[in-house]
Amino acid sequence: MTQIATANPDMAMPEQLGLALKKNAARVIDLFRQWDTDGDGEVSRKEFHKAMPALGIEIADFDVDALFNAWDSDGGGSLDFKELSGILKGGAAKKPGSAGSKKGGK
Repeated sequence: MTQIATANPDMAMPEQLGLALKKNAARVIDLFRQWDTDGDGEVSRKEFHKAMPALGIEIADFDVDALFNAWDSDGGGSLDFKELSGILKGGAAKKPGSAGSKKGGK
């Protein structure tokens, strides 16, 4: 997963990161509990940032933020297991960097 930047130079970095995470969905879902460092059943933006190096991903903070914002479909500031699992399995999420979600709130 460390080769994100060269995977598709025409694709925005947050989109490349999203695809890399989706390709490794089983591992990402397994790591969810480790990412949830405070044990609240959700991954906060801060926890999401800390998770990237654990997956071997070195990427700019603003790109991680763009992906997090796209995946945080309800705008709650965190990703719960159901939200993350649905996205990784191909569910709807707004495109990183887009305004507005394709999906309604929870």
